[in-house]
Amino acid sequence: MKRKSKAQQLKDDYLTILAFKQESGKERAFYLNGTPEDTIKITNPLAYQASQLLDRETMERLQYNAKKVQTEVIMASNTIQEVKLLRLLDQEFKQGERYTVEFINDKLYSIYTMLDIKDAKTGKIKITAATQLGEPGRFDIKHCKIRDDQGNLENGFQIQRAQFSLRTAA
Repeated sequence: MKRKSKAQQLKDDYLTILAFKQESGKERAFYLNGTPEDTIKITNPLAYQASQLLDRETMERLQYNAKKVQTEVIMASNTIQEVKLLRLLDQEFKQGERYTVEFINDKLYSIYTMLDIKDAKTGKIKITAATQLGEPGRFDIKHCKIRDDQGNLENGFQIQRAQFSLRTAA
């Protein structure tokens, strides 16, 4: 059995999935042990994810380099998840309300985990910070102090207004 580099294996699997997608549109074939796409999804998940999110030109520009492709897949995935993130943020945080930093961090972490939003460099779930609510395209926030149950002041943020408008396609 001939050994292949990661880049060559990624290229072979990626092109196999593309060929299968083109072929399956024309005729329906029966596969006893699952489709080639299903097999590659298990054996080479990066190739499968790349076939779902990246076009052929991007893959060739990256020269099928596994690390570069992984970063690009994460970035593309995060872009898709951003729309879902904005909807969830709109549900969780209301205009005019005040939230503690701890509450915001916990809520953001649970949302990031649910949507599988990853850091492009590490590939792990993105680290949360309450100030991320104030990132461009999210909310206008203002630092404030909030009294807890014991009367102590805690750091927090007040949501001034949403910077995004959620639209749905007809």
